[in-house]
Amino acid sequence: PGSISHMDLADHLADPAASKALFAWNNNILASSPEQGRLRRCLAREDLFQVSVEQFHTDTTAYADIVLPASSFLEFDDLVVPYFDLTLSAQVKVTEPMGDSLPNQEIFRRIAKALGLNDPALYESDEAIIAACLSAAGYGGSFEDLKAVGTVRLFDAPRIQFADGTFDTPSGKIEIACEAIQAEGLPRLPEPHADAPTATGRLRILSPASAWQMNSSYGNDGEIRRKLGEAAVLVHPDDARSLSLTDGDPVSVQNETGALDLVLRVSNTAQPGMAVIYKGRWPRFDRSVANVNVLNPGNKTDLADSSCVHAIEATISRREAAE
Repeated sequence: PGSISHMDLADHLADPAASKALFAWNNNILASSPEQGRLRRCLAREDLFQVSVEQFHTDTTAYADIVLPASSFLEFDDLVVPYFDLTLSAQVKVTEPMGDSLPNQEIFRRIAKALGLNDPALYESDEAIIAACLSAAGYGGSFEDLKAVGTVRLFDAPRIQFADGTFDTPSGKIEIACEAIQAEGLPRLPEPHADAPTATGRLRILSPASAWQMNSSYGNDGEIRRKLGEAAVLVHPDDARSLSLTDGDPVSVQNETGALDLVLRVSNTAQPGMAVIYKGRWPRFDRSVANVNVLNPGNKTDLADSSCVHAIEATISRREAAE
């Protein structure tokens, strides 16, 4: 296929006929993808040619045949478009790239040249790309103008999606009853439901971001790692009592997909019947050389091939502390 869901990455990499090479950038695959144990075995294939574009040594670069050094965001001009407001900011280069490192876009230009590819879009300069983005955003000035002010607000008033009440549906309306959804094998009307209770002896595992990370970025930073502390599973006091576990106990969290050695923390952050394991840790820094994704079987939502990360169940049991 032309593209695959990251949920299917392990499946594709497990098949030598389907995948002969892997090129990774802006992603520490082994920290952020499901089926972590199986994916690690796939990356260990001797016949899989792997290239990583990275600034740091990661769990993923450990399996790369070639690592191309990437420059940091301080070493090239770019635009910053935030998630939560309608501003536009200049990311201004403050120093030259270190050593042989290059911005991703320059790496791609050089690879395109080496491969003899001719599409002009592959050779578009950073300046041209930035100018096109500024124009598309409705900013009337140049990048130099934006650099002078740093950040601009693009619109005087908040922009409301579908403000005219017209939607990209056959009826032009919000379709609560939807034939297109029905054609996917789902109910024509939304049906309220709740997940079934977990099986006896199992807890539902939730994996939110911690206070110190959104995802796996900065997972190798010493100060961030100090603040994160030892990898832990948070369990409600009622569940800790039923499991005969106390705060600080060494535990193993296990399901059919994998196992994770953690320390137990008794906390009201976790609700009865569920446990919390924060996402984003780099596997290579922890006891199990794994993070919570080792428990993630890669199940998909009923639409859009997204991840059912909050449907993961596991058992928690005491393990013998290391000598």
